[in-house]
Amino acid sequence: SLYPIFKGVALFFVLLSVLFLILSVPGLDFRVYLSIGVTWGAYTWLKKMARLDPVSGLFVESLLLSVMVVALVLYSDGGIEVPVGLTVIDWSLLLSCGLVSLIPLALFAFAAKNLPLSVMGLLQFVLPLTQFCVAVIFYGQIISFEMHVAFLVIFLGMILVVLESPLKMFLRIKWRS
Repeated sequence: SLYPIFKGVALFFVLLSVLFLILSVPGLDFRVYLSIGVTWGAYTWLKKMARLDPVSGLFVESLLLSVMVVALVLYSDGGIEVPVGLTVIDWSLLLSCGLVSLIPLALFAFAAKNLPLSVMGLLQFVLPLTQFCVAVIFYGQIISFEMHVAFLVIFLGMILVVLESPLKMFLRIKWRS
Protein backbone atom coordinates (compact mmCIF):
# COMPACT_ATOMS: atom_id res chain seq x y z
CA SER A 1 0.00 0.00 0.00
CA LEU A 2 1.20 3.48 -0.84
CA TYR A 3 -0.67 5.06 2.07
CA PRO A 4 2.25 5.19 4.55
CA ILE A 5 4.75 6.17 1.86
CA PHE A 6 3.17 9.57 1.10
CA LYS A 7 2.85 10.51 4.76
CA GLY A 8 6.33 9.21 5.51
CA VAL A 9 7.89 11.27 2.71
CA ALA A 10 5.96 14.38 3.82
CA LEU A 11 7.04 13.86 7.43
CA PHE A 12 10.63 13.35 6.30
CA PHE A 13 10.47 16.67 4.38
CA VAL A 14 9.19 18.51 7.43
CA LEU A 15 11.70 16.95 9.83
CA LEU A 16 14.54 17.60 7.40
CA SER A 17 13.59 21.26 7.02
CA VAL A 18 13.25 21.79 10.78
CA LEU A 19 16.64 20.17 11.38
CA PHE A 20 18.11 22.28 8.58
CA LEU A 21 16.74 25.46 10.20
CA ILE A 22 18.07 24.50 13.63
CA LEU A 23 21.56 23.82 12.28
CA SER A 24 21.87 26.61 9.72
CA VAL A 25 20.14 29.73 11.06
CA PRO A 26 22.23 31.50 13.69
CA GLY A 27 20.36 33.17 16.54
CA LEU A 28 17.22 31.07 16.06
CA ASP A 29 15.92 29.99 19.45
CA PHE A 30 14.50 26.73 18.20
CA ARG A 31 13.39 25.65 21.69
CA VAL A 32 10.47 28.08 21.50
CA TYR A 33 9.31 26.76 18.13
CA LEU A 34 9.78 23.13 19.08
CA SER A 35 7.89 23.59 22.36
CA ILE A 36 5.00 25.23 20.49
CA GLY A 37 4.96 22.35 18.02
CA VAL A 38 5.15 19.71 20.73
CA THR A 39 2.42 21.27 22.88
CA TRP A 40 0.06 21.76 19.93
CA GLY A 41 0.82 18.23 18.80
CA ALA A 42 0.00 16.90 22.27
CA TYR A 43 -3.17 19.00 22.39
CA THR A 44 -4.22 17.66 18.98
CA TRP A 45 -3.51 14.10 20.07
CA LEU A 46 -5.54 14.57 23.26
CA LYS A 47 -8.42 16.04 21.23
CA LYS A 48 -8.27 13.08 18.87
CA MET A 49 -8.17 10.47 21.65
CA ALA A 50 -10.80 12.08 23.91
CA ARG A 51 -14.09 10.24 24.06
CA LEU A 52 -16.03 13.49 24.42
CA ASP A 53 -17.62 15.18 21.45
CA PRO A 54 -15.94 18.48 20.46
CA VAL A 55 -18.47 20.75 22.21
CA SER A 56 -18.35 18.79 25.47
CA GLY A 57 -14.56 18.72 25.28
CA LEU A 58 -14.45 22.51 24.93
CA PHE A 59 -16.77 22.82 27.91
CA VAL A 60 -14.50 20.64 30.07
CA GLU A 61 -11.40 22.58 28.90
CA SER A 62 -13.06 25.90 29.68
CA LEU A 63 -14.20 24.67 33.07
CA LEU A 64 -10.71 23.46 34.01
CA LEU A 65 -9.09 26.68 32.79
CA SER A 66 -11.68 28.77 34.67
CA VAL A 67 -10.91 26.97 37.91
CA MET A 68 -7.18 27.52 37.38
CA VAL A 69 -7.66 31.22 36.57
CA VAL A 70 -9.86 31.78 39.64
CA ALA A 71 -7.27 30.04 41.81
CA LEU A 72 -4.51 32.15 40.26
CA VAL A 73 -6.43 35.40 40.83
CA LEU A 74 -7.18 34.46 44.43
CA TYR A 75 -3.56 33.46 45.03
CA SER A 76 -2.02 36.54 43.43
CA ASP A 77 -1.60 39.79 45.32
CA GLY A 78 -2.78 42.16 42.60
CA GLY A 79 -6.16 40.83 41.57
CA ILE A 80 -7.86 41.95 38.38
CA GLU A 81 -9.13 45.47 37.92
CA VAL A 82 -11.86 46.31 35.44
CA PRO A 83 -11.00 49.42 33.40
CA VAL A 84 -13.02 52.48 34.28
CA GLY A 85 -15.13 54.28 31.69
CA LEU A 86 -15.92 51.44 29.30
CA THR A 87 -18.81 52.13 26.96
CA VAL A 88 -21.43 49.60 25.93
CA ILE A 89 -19.51 49.00 22.71
CA ASP A 90 -16.29 48.44 24.69
CA TRP A 91 -18.05 45.92 26.96
CA SER A 92 -19.57 44.20 23.93
CA LEU A 93 -16.18 43.90 22.29
CA LEU A 94 -14.61 42.68 25.52
CA LEU A 95 -17.25 40.03 26.05
CA SER A 96 -17.11 38.94 22.39
CA CYS A 97 -13.43 38.03 22.79
CA GLY A 98 -14.59 34.66 24.08
CA LEU A 99 -16.38 33.95 20.80
CA VAL A 100 -13.32 34.96 18.83
CA SER A 101 -11.42 32.22 20.69
CA LEU A 102 -14.26 29.72 20.92
CA ILE A 103 -15.13 29.49 17.24
CA PRO A 104 -11.62 28.56 16.00
CA LEU A 105 -11.18 26.16 18.93
CA ALA A 106 -14.50 24.48 18.12
CA LEU A 107 -13.55 24.18 14.45
CA PHE A 108 -10.17 22.78 15.51
CA ALA A 109 -11.89 20.25 17.80
CA PHE A 110 -14.19 19.07 15.00
CA ALA A 111 -11.23 18.80 12.62
CA ALA A 112 -9.16 16.88 15.18
CA LYS A 113 -11.97 14.32 15.52
CA ASN A 114 -12.48 13.87 11.79
CA LEU A 115 -9.03 14.17 10.21
CA PRO A 116 -6.10 11.79 10.59
CA LEU A 117 -3.51 12.85 13.15
CA SER A 118 -0.81 13.07 10.47
CA VAL A 119 -2.87 15.59 8.49
CA MET A 120 -3.56 17.64 11.63
CA GLY A 121 0.17 17.68 12.38
CA LEU A 122 1.12 18.90 8.94
CA LEU A 123 -1.65 21.51 9.01
CA GLN A 124 0.21 23.12 11.91
CA PHE A 125 2.58 24.46 9.29
CA VAL A 126 -0.16 26.47 7.54
CA LEU A 127 0.16 29.42 9.94
CA PRO A 128 3.96 29.72 9.74
CA LEU A 129 3.82 29.46 5.95
CA THR A 130 1.10 32.11 5.82
CA GLN A 131 3.09 34.41 8.11
CA PHE A 132 6.17 33.80 5.97
CA CYS A 133 4.29 34.77 2.79
CA VAL A 134 2.75 37.88 4.39
CA ALA A 135 6.14 38.97 5.74
CA VAL A 136 7.84 38.58 2.38
CA ILE A 137 5.08 39.81 0.05
CA PHE A 138 3.45 42.60 2.04
CA TYR A 139 6.15 43.76 4.46
CA GLY A 140 9.19 43.23 2.26
CA GLN A 141 10.92 41.09 4.89
CA ILE A 142 14.37 39.94 3.83
CA ILE A 143 14.52 36.18 4.25
CA SER A 144 17.75 34.23 4.25
CA PHE A 145 18.44 31.50 1.73
CA GLU A 146 18.19 28.91 4.51
CA MET A 147 14.68 30.08 5.45
CA HIS A 148 13.62 29.92 1.80
CA VAL A 149 14.88 26.36 1.49
CA ALA A 150 13.24 25.25 4.75
CA PHE A 151 9.85 26.76 3.93
CA LEU A 152 9.98 25.38 0.39
CA VAL A 153 10.63 21.88 1.72
CA ILE A 154 7.80 22.22 4.29
CA PHE A 155 5.51 23.49 1.54
CA LEU A 156 6.40 20.48 -0.64
CA GLY A 157 5.55 18.18 2.26
CA MET A 158 2.18 19.88 2.68
CA ILE A 159 1.47 19.65 -1.05
CA LEU A 160 2.25 15.94 -0.90
CA VAL A 161 -0.28 15.48 1.91
CA VAL A 162 -2.91 17.49 0.01
CA LEU A 163 -2.32 15.54 -3.19
CA GLU A 164 -2.09 12.18 -1.45
CA SER A 165 -5.61 10.98 -2.29
CA PRO A 166 -5.55 12.02 -5.96
CA LEU A 167 -2.05 10.54 -6.39
CA LYS A 168 -3.08 7.23 -4.79
CA MET A 169 -6.15 7.05 -7.02
CA PHE A 170 -4.11 7.88 -10.12
CA LEU A 171 -1.45 5.27 -9.30
CA ARG A 172 -4.08 2.58 -8.58
CA ILE A 173 -5.75 3.22 -11.94
CA LYS A 174 -2.38 3.26 -13.72
CA TRP A 175 -1.23 -0.02 -12.10
CA ARG A 176 -4.51 -1.80 -12.98
CA SER A 177 -4.21 -0.98 -16.67
